[in-house]
Amino acid sequence: MPVHSVKISDSVPAVKCEARWNVPSPLHPGGPRPCPRMETLSKISYDAASLSLEKQERLIEEIRARTGLLLAASSLAVAFLGRAAVDSANTVLVSLALVAFAFSVGAAMYVLLPKSNLTFSLRGAGVYEGLYEFANDLDEVHRRLAYDLDAFWDANDVVVAQLLRWFKLSAIGVAAEIVLLTAAVSDTLL
Repeated sequence: MPVHSVKISDSVPAVKCEARWNVPSPLHPGGPRPCPRMETLSKISYDAASLSLEKQERLIEEIRARTGLLLAASSLAVAFLGRAAVDSANTVLVSLALVAFAFSVGAAMYVLLPKSNLTFSLRGAGVYEGLYEFANDLDEVHRRLAYDLDAFWDANDVVVAQLLRWFKLSAIGVAAEIVLLTAAVSDTLL
């Protein structure tokens, strides 16, 4: 999966606190409201890395859900066409259809089996212990977390690419199975 980069314009002007923020507010009766804190680069980077990891997790969930549909389609094809295909005289097409069925089911099972090398979150205690020395510097905390989350995304991306390949192979297997079973039942070659 390619990483999409965003070009940030250098011509964006810096935002300064406007005079309207220097009036008393109900939340700050003792004086003027504080100027709203602008998001720091490190916080924006952390949020982007966190969002990327969440999207990656949703992608895997979607791939697995669609793989379940492939398994169902493969099973239905065998259930509806299998008996008639076995009764036909064309054993070569039936044998090839069974190989395609076994291949599609095997590829789908690979996609559906849990993968221990996927990471989508940080342990709270680990974050606390690892970043305690930077407790007074939130920019540094966000920066370090952004790099950690990006490293998790990169490691996960290798597994996601494999899952996508096996998903595609399973889909090809289901399509081949259906075509071969249909050809065996109809006694015609494509």
